[in-house]
Amino acid sequence: MGILSRIAPLLILLAVIAAPPALAGYQGDLGNYSGQIAGPSGNFYYSVGVGMTAGEPSPALNDNLLVSSTVAYSINDPYDSFTMSFTRNHKVSVESGIFGYEHEPSIAVDPGNPDNVVVASHHERLAGLPNAIGVYYSMDGGATWAGPLVMPLAQEGDIYHSDPALASTGDGVFYLAYMSIGPRETPGGYYLSASIVVAKSVDGGASWSIIHVIEPDYLIDEMNQSGIIPFSVMLDKPYISAARVGGSDVVVVTYTAIADGYDTINGFSTTILRITAVVSPDGGSTWIGPSTVAEAVNTSEGMRFGGGIQVLQGSNPAVSPDGSIYVAYYDSLSDGYLEGKAAIMVSVSQDLGQTWSKPEQAAVIEREMDYYSPSGFRMAASMFPSIDVSPDGTIYVAYASAGQDDPGDVFLVYKTPESQVWEEPLMISRGEGSLQFFPWLDVDESGRVHVIWGDTMNDPSHMSYHVIYATFDPASGSIEYGQVTDYASFALGVFFIGDYFNVAASQGQVYAVWTDARMSIKKVGSLIYIGGDTSIFYAKLGERPQPRLIVAPEELEAGRAAIASIQLEDFPSYGVYMLSIEGVSLTRIDSLIFTDELGRAVQKTILPPLASGSYSLQLVAFSDSSIHAEKEVTYIDVVLGAVDASRQEILESVRETAMSTGSALESLETRMASLEEIARQNSQDIGEIKGSLDDVSASVDTLSSRLGDIESSINSKIDAASEDIKNEVRSEGEKTRSTVNSMLGEIESLINEKTSGIMGAIEDLGTSIQKGVEEAKGDAETAVSRGNMAIGLSVLALLAGLGGVVLAFRKA
Repeated sequence: MGILSRIAPLLILLAVIAAPPALAGYQGDLGNYSGQIAGPSGNFYYSVGVGMTAGEPSPALNDNLLVSSTVAYSINDPYDSFTMSFTRNHKVSVESGIFGYEHEPSIAVDPGNPDNVVVASHHERLAGLPNAIGVYYSMDGGATWAGPLVMPLAQEGDIYHSDPALASTGDGVFYLAYMSIGPRETPGGYYLSASIVVAKSVDGGASWSIIHVIEPDYLIDEMNQSGIIPFSVMLDKPYISAARVGGSDVVVVTYTAIADGYDTINGFSTTILRITAVVSPDGGSTWIGPSTVAEAVNTSEGMRFGGGIQVLQGSNPAVSPDGSIYVAYYDSLSDGYLEGKAAIMVSVSQDLGQTWSKPEQAAVIEREMDYYSPSGFRMAASMFPSIDVSPDGTIYVAYASAGQDDPGDVFLVYKTPESQVWEEPLMISRGEGSLQFFPWLDVDESGRVHVIWGDTMNDPSHMSYHVIYATFDPASGSIEYGQVTDYASFALGVFFIGDYFNVAASQGQVYAVWTDARMSIKKVGSLIYIGGDTSIFYAKLGERPQPRLIVAPEELEAGRAAIASIQLEDFPSYGVYMLSIEGVSLTRIDSLIFTDELGRAVQKTILPPLASGSYSLQLVAFSDSSIHAEKEVTYIDVVLGAVDASRQEILESVRETAMSTGSALESLETRMASLEEIARQNSQDIGEIKGSLDDVSASVDTLSSRLGDIESSINSKIDAASEDIKNEVRSEGEKTRSTVNSMLGEIESLINEKTSGIMGAIEDLGTSIQKGVEEAKGDAETAVSRGNMAIGLSVLALLAGLGGVVLAFRKA
């Protein structure tokens, strides 16, 4: 149920926070330390001066540091090494004012669409209610969220909600169970009671409608019929499970019916605690029940004989693939609530909740947990079981139990269809002395088991907690771990974080949601508030960015305080950080660094005057003192640095000159050796060349003699051949001339013959023309005459051409 009262946040006024100096070697009142540097022992000197600028001396003031001689540390991972990585944590809930109190979250994912995720949680002061159920939904795998949507109350007089629980069957169908609380009237008077409301969404969580309401009247009527006067009746701690079986949605809601009254027949007070179930076989159209799964009846008479009140609480249902319904619950046993031992009990129904098997003991809680954690938040509900059934029918239950030296450990117990016997509980949490609480599990479609829980890890004060994830492989029995949270929650002043966290797994992805208290430290204007504020955060499997710490400048003057710019990138969202140098805190309460939604921050800070050297500047989480990033800064002595730089320049110049001279000498020696070798080689070659030249001279004389003989022979042969050619040419010329003359005679005869024919044709043509002229008119005579002249000229030209041809042949 929601917490109606809360401790007022602790208001810290920055001006009045004072603590002893935190830096080793602090010298008290240093006065004016102008020109001084840190001593050779490397002691730290630190003072804060208003208006101080880098490199300027400043009078020492009384330091009001946040932590006195506190050494920051990195978390010593009790899980050896985390092999599963989760994304940057996203804040889902939205505050209704400056401060937010959201807790007890539930989550469901559409098994057919892993991007459709729905979250419901307590949301104090939302819509004017002391505690409301706010629903958020995402269509992009949790990158962005819409909401909160406020669920309706069951009755007009109801005043607030509590205990949300979600389930999904696919195709955008989600179911939500919750309590609607308000005053109810009974024969014993008015009392605060609750109805159990079941709502349904068919559009991925964007809108909801009530499909069933369970009122406490049926229990009041039953008590009246049994002679018990009811004083109060409460329907508490509902939870829901749903699965698509044979094409229909089987929905089961379980809760604890708690009734106090007076037994008029036997004369004693009676308290009844009953694990109850209602079942719908058709997605909420019809309902079976309420039916009793288990019951404990406590009477004042029984308690007079030393017996404690037996509590049955925290029921959790699961619908198996074949339609069987399993319900697990917590049983304090007869030794009383939070006293001695307790048990995890399981019952099953094979007929949609009409009848239930006798509950069997799945595990024994040897030592019950305390009601409150060491830091003050309620944690007893950690012993309430979380149950689910794998596709092969194996039943898994997760729960928490106190150990001999631990305030809480997380266990996993299961029973396979083949064995029909519950295996020995397996402790899956680690870390001696740590508090582990609020375990929740889900089994995916492959049969792999996924569990999350809160864990204080190595914080001996149990003031901070992380969320841890484990996945159990039933085939190999192996367990892998991951750290869900990227920043620890700070639980100081936080007295209620709900009664459970939640996880959902589908298609290889895991979605975790939890109550986060990192924002319990909040800066509002110039004031810092500590305590109370809680939010709903979400993460899923995936990579998260590596935090980056940027410091400017990285080199500082030794012996002087300096103002540096500290920039944070890719840090956890809404984190609060302190600065530390070599493990010693430098941070005042008024200089805490707060990151924004994207994990960014920029802040000026004063770094102390230190001796020359390199130092590790660390960014330390305020919640658990873990180191999230480190950056090396270097302090340089300016005077000694300048002298050293000059000395280094001179040494470097001498070194370069020596190296240059040595290189030149080596080059000359190499050159001389090369020349000597060349001279020796040339002397040998000259002798060889001289002998070769003598041989060549003799060969030349021999060749000259042979060339003379060849020349005389060639000249004789040329003269003889020339005479032969002349004689042959003369003979061939005579033959050619005779042949040509014969051909010319033949051509001349042919021309004469053709000329005679042409002349006859011309005469005939002239006669015809003369006749035509006589018949033509006078103006045509001139044209005919001109035509005759042209023809005549053409004939003469032809004859002249033939004559030229004949003459040419004759000349040839």
